[in-house]
Amino acid sequence: MPELHFENQLYRVDDFDSVLNTLLKHGHAIPNFCRSGYCHSCMLKAEEGIPLPFSQIGLADELVAENHFLSCQCAVYAPMTIRRPDKDKRPRFVARVQDKRALSDTLIRLTLNPEHDFVYQAGQYTTLINHDGLVGDFPIASVHGDDPYMQVDVYRDTPNALTGYLCDELEVGDAVEIMTALGDAYYSEMMKDRGLAIVAAGTGLSSARSAIRKAISAGHASEMRVLCLTPNDMAHPLCEELEQLGKTSAWLSCAFAPQASDSQLGWAMDALESWAAMAKEPWRSLLVMSDSPTFARALAASMGEQRYAVRCSTE
Repeated sequence: MPELHFENQLYRVDDFDSVLNTLLKHGHAIPNFCRSGYCHSCMLKAEEGIPLPFSQIGLADELVAENHFLSCQCAVYAPMTIRRPDKDKRPRFVARVQDKRALSDTLIRLTLNPEHDFVYQAGQYTTLINHDGLVGDFPIASVHGDDPYMQVDVYRDTPNALTGYLCDELEVGDAVEIMTALGDAYYSEMMKDRGLAIVAAGTGLSSARSAIRKAISAGHASEMRVLCLTPNDMAHPLCEELEQLGKTSAWLSCAFAPQASDSQLGWAMDALESWAAMAKEPWRSLLVMSDSPTFARALAASMGEQRYAVRCSTE
């Protein structure tokens, strides 16, 4: 059986099985929709090995030259090492604004209707692009399959070129482009029988909201604790909703920590250690949801050396 290398893992591929099916079976969140090579959402890149020419039909010459291919159309007949495409090479889709609502002075929620079924996981983020080419990354607040439309949260203090346009100029009915979702810190139904901890900071509170809602709808059956780091006590516009979600299930609890940015890492590590000591069963997974790569990676590295299988929103 041929071997497939992906994200530091080695998989043996069943005869005639596609790259996409192989990765999905092993729990990887690979965007996909049509499974016929039309939507291009499942595009990946080969670093070693040559993808089948059939799997590159319809891609731009530049992408073909860089060994990009459509994973739903590619079987594996020889060893391959593959990875996700570069961030700026991901497929784009048009989405119309169905609703635009201010949840507070600092947070706008956009409801989008993509032209295709836009597949994403609870806790991921996406990239938006306007007609002038302004680009920004924003957390997805909805749950795919549970909500009729896709929801994206826009924080006014997010430092990217697109935020001002989305908050002040974008109107209902306007079109934006969206790119396939990113981020490994997402809730999977494979977690529902495992002890789970989530640490959310900044825009990551929107991601945590999505992950918690998915856990509830999936019938999560094990202990789950969520630590929300906010600039001021309960000042974040989602704190009240997260607090209410924390009261919906006996296995779920949410805690809030008003901490300065320079002390968040130590506070989060102390809280996780305290929770682990009191846990009824060993923790199995930790999701770090944050718009600060420095914080997310530092916490993931610190806790990953101990008992956690860590996923980080910056990956």
